[in-house]
Amino acid sequence: MKTTWLIPLLLLCWMTPASAEEWIPAKTLAVGGAGRAIPLDNAGITLNPGAITSPYPSYCVETGFQRFDPTRSNVLQFSARDSQSSMLAMGISQTFEWSRPPFDPALDMAWYNEDTADDIEHSRETARFAVALAYGFFLRRFNPGAALRIYRVADDLHGDETKVSVDVGLSWWISENVALGVTGGNLIPTKMEEEPTTLAVGFGTILGGGLLWLGVDGVMDFTSTDKTLIDVNAGAQLTLLQQLNIRGGYSSDTMFQQQYASWGLGWTTPNFSASYSMRIELGDMERRINPDKPLGANRLLHAWMISGNF
Repeated sequence: MKTTWLIPLLLLCWMTPASAEEWIPAKTLAVGGAGRAIPLDNAGITLNPGAITSPYPSYCVETGFQRFDPTRSNVLQFSARDSQSSMLAMGISQTFEWSRPPFDPALDMAWYNEDTADDIEHSRETARFAVALAYGFFLRRFNPGAALRIYRVADDLHGDETKVSVDVGLSWWISENVALGVTGGNLIPTKMEEEPTTLAVGFGTILGGGLLWLGVDGVMDFTSTDKTLIDVNAGAQLTLLQQLNIRGGYSSDTMFQQQYASWGLGWTTPNFSASYSMRIELGDMERRINPDKPLGANRLLHAWMISGNF
């Protein structure tokens, strides 16, 4: 059984620290993060644990890398998913991040020494681990699931912290090419800004025998103390010559206060795929920007990913 391949990887990941930095794999990033109904990759592990299985079972291993200039961060990710061995599907995901956010005396250190402020670096090392399980009922058309997530942040200015949370999700395939996804995210509140408690509903469809993929998610954020925030993620993938994938998407955050456009390209064969994606910040952003980089280049998030399907 291929599920046994995940056991040593699960033990290895469990012994490593984990954190609250959000990770979306490159394919799902390119379509605006709309992966709660029909994920294009292993994003279901963290977006909707019920979606790690479907009427189209497979075994998938992915590794990816992201770079985000505003926080000078580099993220390395690994994930594996098995929905082929039995009706009980399993997925694991681990990310590691190394970042040096811009040092802001007003926010980071009220007691800083002006004479040495230029020499201060705000370094941060984070990682994040998630394990998801889902069971397929009615030939995998009705799939409830749950995920355990462990977060840990090692921060040289703000100290270290470790948190644990749980997601629950459901993937319901209404027909052979239409699915709905429902997710309750971070049901054990971590009180981390990057990880709000959410209720999300997603819709996805595959048309033309795989020629066109469409997805849209609505996400309600209950963490805000002022009011419930509603965000939207939407995107599409067009497949040409059965191998070339062209992707585009839109996503919003904090009730459209922050908005993003995304795009990506991919090459896919029955057993292998490689993808590149870019996310672009739209409008004025609250995020602090590095003064030593041009604004246009400073606001981009780049993502690369390779995956194997068996």
